[in-house]
Amino acid sequence: MRRIVATLAVLAAAGLALSAGAGADDVRDYRIEMHNAFGVLVGSEVRVAGVRTGEVTGIEVNAAKRAVASVEISGPLATLGERTRCSTEPQSLIAEYFIDCRPAGPPLAEGATIPASQVTQTVQTDLLFNSLRLPYRERLRLIVNEFGTALAGNSENLSEAIRLSVPALADLKRVSGILAGQRTRIARLNDDAERVLAKLAGRRGDVASAIGEARDVAAIAAGRRTELARDADLLDDLLVELRPTLAELGETARAGTPLLASLRASAPGLDTLGARLPGFAGSAGRAAAALGDASGPGQQALEHGREELRSLARGARKAPVTGEILADLVRDLDDPRRSVETDDRAARSCNDRTLPCWATGREAPTGFSGLESILNYTRYQAGALNQFDELGHILQFNVFSGASGPCDDFNAGPDVPAKGGGRTT
Repeated sequence: MRRIVATLAVLAAAGLALSAGAGADDVRDYRIEMHNAFGVLVGSEVRVAGVRTGEVTGIEVNAAKRAVASVEISGPLATLGERTRCSTEPQSLIAEYFIDCRPAGPPLAEGATIPASQVTQTVQTDLLFNSLRLPYRERLRLIVNEFGTALAGNSENLSEAIRLSVPALADLKRVSGILAGQRTRIARLNDDAERVLAKLAGRRGDVASAIGEARDVAAIAAGRRTELARDADLLDDLLVELRPTLAELGETARAGTPLLASLRASAPGLDTLGARLPGFAGSAGRAAAALGDASGPGQQALEHGREELRSLARGARKAPVTGEILADLVRDLDDPRRSVETDDRAARSCNDRTLPCWATGREAPTGFSGLESILNYTRYQAGALNQFDELGHILQFNVFSGASGPCDDFNAGPDVPAKGGGRTT
């Protein structure tokens, strides 16, 4: 019985603590509580995520009859969290062990303790083999026989001891639970795998060819491993530089969404344009060729007409003044207020513009402007010559008024509208 108590005291839990930086350097001290510290000695290695970061500096037994290992770790992984889990692992076949921790959770304060509930131990192979030899086998049989009833009545503690002593059982339980929850998918996976294998069997030649090509690709990649390593080394820098570009590209995509919507609405017209564009391009090519052919004679014409162009340039200097005079003349000729006499034929007498009674469309009293008089003369002259025979045209004229003085009937009109309003003579 004393041996069992002593064994349970020695097998009490161990805790690992990783650094947050002690003093002026990155060294950290932690305490790891363990149910079983078998094989863990002062100077044993302490690893964090598989990387050696420190060693065990001391081992003691606390008031709960559990082993507490003091550890000192350093380096970039020397910070442990509140949910850190540790385990003791065999380092060799001669009962040498090390402590391995997996950091998780918010950082622990320096000197903090990782509880035994977060620490597991590996079953020692030498103890397992010893249990198969005499007299240890007989002793184990006696312990099982004598304490079977006690252990049967203390099933919870026995289950906890088995769980802590064999971490693989807990992992196996979790894996079994996951597989049980995925049994439907696993069944479908088996069915799919059977169909895939059947198809692969029917195309074994293609599979063999693919494997051969994969072998060749692997050989080529092995021959270019220096370049591939260089590419992998530059990939992270490329991703860092690519991030702002992708952000700008996303903003451009968001801003271009309305444009793309409009482009989609214009797609039929663009399709028609694309269909007709080749013909237009062909015509444009012929036009460009013709323009190129005409450029030679055009250049010669410009060279020969250089003196004429100079003359036109000299004449154009006085063109604005002449243009103003001509503009005034044309405005006066087209102004009905400048008519020489009031003529009822110039007034509108109906509302149909297609009939002669419309005339100028102005209300009476009015007269014909200078340009209208020129047009009337052309019309009347043509009407005067509208009769002809085999000898020629006949000019018609009528005497409708006799002379009444030196000026006959010529006058500026008795009464015309004034520019500023009213009437004037």
